Amino acid sequence: MKNPVSVIMITNVVSVGSEDSIEKVEAVMNARNVSFAPVRDAAGKLFGVIDLQDVEHFRAAKKNLKTVQAWEICSRRVVQVDPAISIIEVAKLMVEKNIHIVVVAEGETIRGVVSSLDIVTQYIQQENHQERLTELPSGGPA
Repeated sequence: MKNPVSVIMITNVVSVGSEDSIEKVEAVMNARNVSFAPVRDAAGKLFGVIDLQDVEHFRAAKKNLKTVQAWEICSRRVVQVDPAISIIEVAKLMVEKNIHIVVVAEGETIRGVVSSLDIVTQYIQQENHQERLTELPSGGPA
């Protein structure tokens, strides 16, 4: 978990526009098989983050998906980190800020995104690797 977050970040980032309808946001997320997306303003700057849970809460309220825009329901509590920050530091930041999504950026350029699930997955993979190492004969690998 001391590796940089760039090792586990998703680099094929799907963004939506702040003025996109919730209907369009949901369609884009479903088509690209993602559960969240950065929201960019008209100038292309990071405005917020929206996830399928936001959309589902909105849908449950029975509001019109065609008339409400992404900026109206997205989270504005966006945390950006540098690609070189360690995975453990990102995990600590997520706990401290009570968030599940972090945008990895260099300046204004989004390089990737990381979710809490990505960090859990990395942890499990690391634990499985450690278990396999301890199962090796005492003489080391054959």
